[in-house]
Amino acid sequence: DYRPLAVFLNGIIAAINELRACCILTVIPRVRSTLERTMLDALRAMEDVGGVGGMYLRQGAERRHFVAMVQHFRDALLPHAWKCLEHVTTFGDAGGG
Repeated sequence: DYRPLAVFLNGIIAAINELRACCILTVIPRVRSTLERTMLDALRAMEDVGGVGGMYLRQGAERRHFVAMVQHFRDALLPHAWKCLEHVTTFGDAGGG
């Protein structure tokens, strides 16, 4: 239902997987922190565009769809992204993984 969110998450996961192949282990915490901040900034930007409960958008389907997309981002995409990020960035934490 929310193709832009899928494209966003797939891009982040693809970038992480590419970095994983050549990344120096000491930069992983910094990369991880930057990606986490990027995802939270994206959520804040979406919330800023629509306002609380989509109050800046016209009444009707547009508002409902936007509010549902923001909720999906917050409640489904972010938790899934955290799991993916945790999985691909901890490969070096367990002594060479």
